[in-house]
Amino acid sequence: MIEQYIKETTALQLNREEIKLIIAKVTDLQPCNMLVFGVGYDTKIWHTLNTGKTIFLEHDQKYIDQCKIIIPEAEIIKIHYKHKYNEWEQLLNKNLFLTLPDDIKKTQWDIIFVDAPVGNINGRMESIYTAAKLNYKFCFIHDCERNIERTYANKYFGSSFSAIRKLRIYGNPNAN
Repeated sequence: MIEQYIKETTALQLNREEIKLIIAKVTDLQPCNMLVFGVGYDTKIWHTLNTGKTIFLEHDQKYIDQCKIIIPEAEIIKIHYKHKYNEWEQLLNKNLFLTLPDDIKKTQWDIIFVDAPVGNINGRMESIYTAAKLNYKFCFIHDCERNIERTYANKYFGSSFSAIRKLRIYGNPNAN
C-alpha cells in the first residue's frame, strides 16, 4: 500500500530513496512514537505506516486544513515559529525551544523527522534545536545540503550521522 502511494504521488518533497529509508526505520521500530515537523505530500505515508503514535507539528493553518481533509484523524498540533531564516546566525547559541504541549516534551520518541518549516521563510533553526532537546532514538533532518540546516544540525546533533542525498540520520547514543 505504501509503495503504491509513493508511486502515485508525484509531488513528494523527499525523493524515493529518502522515503524508503525512513519507512524501513519506522517498520523496524513498530509500533513506534513518531514526531513529524510539518505536514505535506508525505503526511499520509507516515500516518498510514506507523501503527504507534504519530504526531505532526505544523505552523501553517492552510496546510493543517488541507491535511485534515485528506486525513481527518491525523493528530496535528499547531505551533508558532518566532524567527525568520535571515536571523539564523544571531540565534545559533540561543534557546530556540518551541512552545509544545507537555506530553510532546515528555514522550520518548522513537523517530523525529524534521522537514519544516519551509526553509526560505522561517528556517528550521527552531525545529532542529527543539528536536535535539527532546528524547529520541533517531532523528531525520531533511534539506541538510542547505547552510542553515547543516549548521544547526552540526551544532545540536554533532558530526556522527549517516546521510542519503539531502537527508541526515542521527542516532541518539543516550537513548534506551
